[in-house]
Amino acid sequence: MAASWAVTAFRGVLAAGHREYGSGTGDIHIGEDSLRFASAVLAAAPRGRVLDIGCGSGLASMAAARTAHQVHGLDVLPAAVEAFRISAALNSAVADCRAEVGDFLDLDRGDGYDAVVANLPGVPVPDGVPYPTAGDGGPDGLRLIRALWRWYATMSTADSLVMRFQCPGGPRTPIAVTELAGLMPPGCDILVVTDSAVPMLVRNAITAARASTLDGQRDAEEITEELQRRCAERGWTHYHCSTLRIRRNGSGIRAHVPAPDLIDTRQSYRGTGRSLPVEELALKVGAELRRMPDEFWSVAGLSAIQDASAHLERIYTDLGQGATERQIASSLSDAGKPLDQAAAVLAVSAITRVMVRMSLLIPVVGVNAPAAEGRSGMRSA
Repeated sequence: MAASWAVTAFRGVLAAGHREYGSGTGDIHIGEDSLRFASAVLAAAPRGRVLDIGCGSGLASMAAARTAHQVHGLDVLPAAVEAFRISAALNSAVADCRAEVGDFLDLDRGDGYDAVVANLPGVPVPDGVPYPTAGDGGPDGLRLIRALWRWYATMSTADSLVMRFQCPGGPRTPIAVTELAGLMPPGCDILVVTDSAVPMLVRNAITAARASTLDGQRDAEEITEELQRRCAERGWTHYHCSTLRIRRNGSGIRAHVPAPDLIDTRQSYRGTGRSLPVEELALKVGAELRRMPDEFWSVAGLSAIQDASAHLERIYTDLGQGATERQIASSLSDAGKPLDQAAAVLAVSAITRVMVRMSLLIPVVGVNAPAAEGRSGMRSA
């Protein structure tokens, strides 16, 4: 059956993706993370010859074509090459744009590219759990990402690398940050900007929902339990989404900017004794939607925050008496539906952040606080 394509328009760039992604029949996805990646590429304005590794729909390639004179897309999926060609036809790019099926590890040393952009699979998927190829990043989510970094450090001659990557970690730092600092040559400038860090339950619930459509024996709840257990064994509490920029001939500056809004559902609070201004709070919770992480929209978060907003008085009282966000989210959602739990976690966390900003709640320092994380080899910006 012929593929069914949907066209996404973003900041003047058009790209084609599968309508059926997530059903097990479509490989090419354009989501919120794809748009963030395209934004990063547009901001970087790469020049000369650009290599797009894991080009997917071609959205980032078309963004690079705004400033480059040649863009070469590379992907292991034939469907990606087809999507790239459709995207190239939709855009009036000045650059020469072409794509082919291939693996970046097969490229020769001294590849001749001036810049590399990449957005590779970064979802932690244990062996034995079925998952769409376009998202499967292996047990720690870094299987291909780690290989790309090694290739860039030792084989590529490109002066710059711009990429999106996702991986697990502690509350503040992705596990990849320390490894990345050790892989790159001393003179490289490295900047990692993490824009969101959500509890692993959220990522695992999304993973399980997609994996369950391909697994004929287990449902989403069973898969979520397995993923949560594996994360707990490794000490992974959060899933980080970050943008990375590397300049090869730099000053050796290395920095990591953590997510601005840490969602830590273990935190406890105490009330300030103020009466709850329900109408003002509801308005500010609505404004908070623009700050929500990408995962919020993947778990029907809007419905969850509407449901939670009907219980603002109860949430305020329970938080003020020491209940954690996770405990409240569990009471508002169906324990047998992981996606509902994930949506409730994000919704209650958003409401809690607003209450803290309005001086209705005060975090209790030292109670259920995140454990200190090890040194990363990068300074915090």
